[in-house]
Amino acid sequence: KYEAHLDKVNDPLGGSFYVESLTQSFVEKAWQLFESIENKGGFVAACKSGELQAKLSKNLQKHRAEFESGKSVFIGENKYQVAGESHTQVADFLPQTAANATALKFEQLTSTTNA
Repeated sequence: KYEAHLDKVNDPLGGSFYVESLTQSFVEKAWQLFESIENKGGFVAACKSGELQAKLSKNLQKHRAEFESGKSVFIGENKYQVAGESHTQVADFLPQTAANATALKFEQLTSTTNA
């Protein structure tokens, strides 16, 4: 209520078409990414090749830079911080070797099932 000010808006659902169009755009982009991964041999192949981890690392670097510069605001973390409180560090994703190990475990699991 206090941050969104929903009690001060005449028609809180007035922008629902905009939200729906954003959602549709998100779905379309996600589906394109999914098809791209499938066309290159699937999730396990993407993990083994390092392509998926490279995309994640690039995205992480972009978001970290936006966070640290203040372009992306997270209340209480990089804006309106309370003195004396510890703050969250931007988490790193699993390193490449851990991603490969996870992919190999997944591959072993799928090779032992009858599906």
